[in-house]
Amino acid sequence: MTKTLGRFADHYFQTKMHRMKNTFTFFCLLAAPVLFGQNQIDSLKNVLAQTADPAQQLEINYQISQGLSNSNPQQSLVFAKKGIEISQKLGEKATLPKLLLVAGSGYVDASVYDSADIFFKKAVEAFAAVGNQKGQADTYLKMAHLANRTGDYVGAFDLYFKALRLGETLGEPKISATAHGALVELFAEKKQAAEARDHAQKAIEICEKNNLLAELPFAYHSLGLAYFAEPVDYQKAFEAWDKAYQIVQQPPFDEKDLAIALNDRANGLKRLNRHAEALENYGQALAIVEKMGWKMAVAATHANIGEVNLRMGKFREALPHQLKAIEIFEKQNDSDNLPESYEHASAIYEGLGDFKNALVFRKKMETLGDSLSGLEKDAAMSELQTQYETEKKETTIAAQTAQIGQQKTVQWAIGGVAALLAGFLFFLRRINISRKKANQELAVSNEKLGAKNAENELLLKEIHHRVKNNLQTISSLLNLQSASISDQNALEAVQESQSRVRSMALIHQKLYQGENLAAVEMKSYFETMGEAMLHSFGDAGKRVSLNVEMPELEMDVDTAIPLGLIANELITNSLKYAFPENRPGKLKISLTTENDQQFLLKIADDGVGFDKKDKPKGTGFGTRLVSLLAMQLNGKVETQTENGTATFVKFQPLAKAA
Repeated sequence: MTKTLGRFADHYFQTKMHRMKNTFTFFCLLAAPVLFGQNQIDSLKNVLAQTADPAQQLEINYQISQGLSNSNPQQSLVFAKKGIEISQKLGEKATLPKLLLVAGSGYVDASVYDSADIFFKKAVEAFAAVGNQKGQADTYLKMAHLANRTGDYVGAFDLYFKALRLGETLGEPKISATAHGALVELFAEKKQAAEARDHAQKAIEICEKNNLLAELPFAYHSLGLAYFAEPVDYQKAFEAWDKAYQIVQQPPFDEKDLAIALNDRANGLKRLNRHAEALENYGQALAIVEKMGWKMAVAATHANIGEVNLRMGKFREALPHQLKAIEIFEKQNDSDNLPESYEHASAIYEGLGDFKNALVFRKKMETLGDSLSGLEKDAAMSELQTQYETEKKETTIAAQTAQIGQQKTVQWAIGGVAALLAGFLFFLRRINISRKKANQELAVSNEKLGAKNAENELLLKEIHHRVKNNLQTISSLLNLQSASISDQNALEAVQESQSRVRSMALIHQKLYQGENLAAVEMKSYFETMGEAMLHSFGDAGKRVSLNVEMPELEMDVDTAIPLGLIANELITNSLKYAFPENRPGKLKISLTTENDQQFLLKIADDGVGFDKKDKPKGTGFGTRLVSLLAMQLNGKVETQTENGTATFVKFQPLAKAA
């Protein structure tokens, strides 16, 4: 990477129309072009190590974070966060929102979506504070891409159209072209081909009219996606992607841009059954993305190569590529691409005559969900089940026949042995046969149990993922509803409900992203939830520092949800009432064990406190909710008002649900 910032990001997404996934995305960052090579970045690092001037350190951290964002997102995030720290100490406001935007993008690349969302929202506020509407529009585009990636399609539509309206108002053709191109995927997902193609054509027209060479390949990429929506036209899709491929072979585009275009072009060739050409393009793309260490693109390319070999009937060549793709997709929890990869793996094993593994991967696909109709899925499952059972029975019969033949030979050989010895050997043989049979039955039982456990784990992850998405949709709807509420009390009630929904959604997100599907690591949960709540209170939240003092501690979901809601209410009360008149303050959260059975949750602030004799502020609903939730945990609530307000909740974890 040296020349693609301001043109294409290295985010990854997939199209779901007509079972054509595993493509990379052109996604405009719309930042100023950065033309740093590795030598320039090394030089900047040397200067950074030698300078003591904070203002110069800030500028260099920003330049390095931008320069690395395409080639090494993890390192980019490190320099961006350091720059943010310096900017906040200096009170500098012009560079801060740009660093927040780079950091949010880094978290997207790391698949830490909750942190990415927080940094993007902070960036929007920081751009607004300095009157930079173009920066706001750029951030809306990134936020929309994140919403689409996490399944919040309502939020994605809203943010894309916000960016589009700002781009048109500001007369910024880059923003308008990018928004039109990005909307193509959402319309194509909904099988609205006419709308998808209309937005793609508008993106191309804007780019050509305003000589936006850097954005033009993305526009043709989007047009190719639009032709994968009904009615499908693979030839026109290929022509659009081939056009993008021709463009990126010229300066200022680099190898990464070329890899993206090669993958797109190969997708078109694959659908036109030009398999040899497709494999050549995929191979060129794979060499580039492997050198870059771009994991999701490596997985996508392996999956595509596996699919082409599958189409050609080259099952042995297809298998290692498909298994490599599945390995990476599973590590990244990429539930969008896994069903198709599982289906292809099942088809490959079926082609190799390994119906047992074909059935295993078919069941994995069914667990995650697939685009086949119910009848097609039932028929395919039935056929594989029949083939597997038939093969199993034939193998058992052959083994039994061979065993019978061996027994007869042994019987003839020992025919002249004394009756006592024959009886003794017969007795030993019977024991051995029984033992083998028992071991075989146990092995089969263990295999079935292991497969069932794996299926249940995948299903449980998907359940948590879908619950989180549904709660996120509810949060988005509450946010949309709040925009039309004028009554302040009603608005606060809706916003508090939205905060409670978000706290529950975060529980399910932590569950499906973690290793333990039955428990939530509470320190990480409180840190993420607390930062999100401070951000939601705007300027008031910025004046409050958060400290989570506790060891890493896991709680089962039935305990974690009421704990999260209690923390949500107490933090909300502190932020609303503890720091009046722009007063700064500190907020502390801790969760500790008092013994094997008792736990203590403490949420304290150093605010103005309150007199317990005074009438409670607000409706009192939050206080009642905390008491009810504590009772649900068999706990008690105590409050101290010296040097601020501290609330203690002593409780016992709930028994795990069966």
